[in-house]
Amino acid sequence: MKVGIIFEGTYPYIVGGVSSWGNSLISNMKDVEFCVIHVGDVPKKKAPKYNFPENVTDYFEYYLFANYKFPKKRKIGKEITNALENIISYPFDENLMGKDLYELFKKIPLLILQVYLNLNFIGTRL
Repeated sequence: MKVGIIFEGTYPYIVGGVSSWGNSLISNMKDVEFCVIHVGDVPKKKAPKYNFPENVTDYFEYYLFANYKFPKKRKIGKEITNALENIISYPFDENLMGKDLYELFKKIPLLILQVYLNLNFIGTRL
């Protein structure tokens, strides 16, 4: 199983509190892979206070007040919007939705997905 966990301005750069809890959670769930997403305010050089455990397989940083230069906005095509409407429908079955979204996003290359969702992640695959 792979879990995405979002830290707002804390892990891996701040010691204590949420960072300690998150590091402990990740370290003690050795059978689960984690994608850590750090959401910060502005990009700045800082040293991490924690080393990632081996089960952290991905790490991304996203800054709320960064001056990102996005390419020309593209609209999501009908094929994708129709697929999303079919997947995300009531009554919700979270297990089925998760599997179907996973399969859909596997079909879309990551760079195209970032443009579609208007995201720009800074980080590296560990």
